[in-house]
Amino acid sequence: INDISIAPNGFLFASASSDHTVRLWSNTYDYSSEKRRIQSQVLKFHSAPVKSVDFSCDSRLVCSCSDDKTVKIIGVADKRLKATLTGHKNWVKTCRFSKDAKLIASGSDDKTLRLWDVQMKKQVYTFENEHKGSVNCVRFHPDNSCIASACFDSKIRLFDVRSKRTVQIYSYHNKPATCVSFHPSGMFLSSTSYDGTIKIYDLRIGDILFTLNAHESAVMC
Repeated sequence: INDISIAPNGFLFASASSDHTVRLWSNTYDYSSEKRRIQSQVLKFHSAPVKSVDFSCDSRLVCSCSDDKTVKIIGVADKRLKATLTGHKNWVKTCRFSKDAKLIASGSDDKTLRLWDVQMKKQVYTFENEHKGSVNCVRFHPDNSCIASACFDSKIRLFDVRSKRTVQIYSYHNKPATCVSFHPSGMFLSSTSYDGTIKIYDLRIGDILFTLNAHESAVMC
């Protein structure tokens, strides 16, 4: 299991697996079963391992991405495929909805970060010369103003969504960066890396705040 996303409405969570499937899980037990297993429904629209999954803000859609080089948009209620987004030239490792669910950002082993329009179901922009390695993780800022990426080239980057420009590059990791996450206030950013550290950045001053050292090996998330 490569990724998990909890629906904002609290009734479901989704998992992305190397068995080529996305599963939707109910948060209620099946009391009719002796084993009382939590129910799940299989969504098999990918032809290769699924690396990332995310719910839209209204819990009506799920996006997923895979080693089949595609991003999928799936309806939660009818469990049907709404769109297949193609354009990446290599494995797609990460995908996330914007906070208003109007855009999807995806990152790939093809060293690009791509933006997709959810309603039009098409690609609207590609950041294709900024990353020098695989894009391992992408996340939208809470106000949708920018996107953060964690790259195999060890750098953390911030991109302005409107101007499509790089606004910040953090070069404090000395091994590939694996994950990024914004604080809910939008004022701070954290990142993890194969160097075993967690970095915290103050976005108001545009610099590192402190480093957490405790892990003895790679930190993945």
